[in-house]
Amino acid sequence: YEETMAQRDIFQAPWENPQEKGAAPQQDDLQKKLKLVGIVLDEAPQAVVEDQETHETYFLFVGDEIGQARVEEIQEEKVILLLNEEKVELTK
Repeated sequence: YEETMAQRDIFQAPWENPQEKGAAPQQDDLQKKLKLVGIVLDEAPQAVVEDQETHETYFLFVGDEIGQARVEEIQEEKVILLLNEEKVELTK
């Protein structure tokens, strides 16, 4: 009993999932790290994304991966990435 109580965070409500807190910063970090530079709407839509840290430019299609995220959808004004089963939007 003592070991279980020592591991519990007394400032966290029992109904909250501690993993939920860790997921949001990853999404925020991804949105800060990646910048949507442009979108090419063609038969095969393509997103032009710049990594703000390395200053590399990527030309991505639906299904391509960038870091731990995968391109889910490319629309006229935004790109939707899938990161840890959560959708992250990059907009111009």
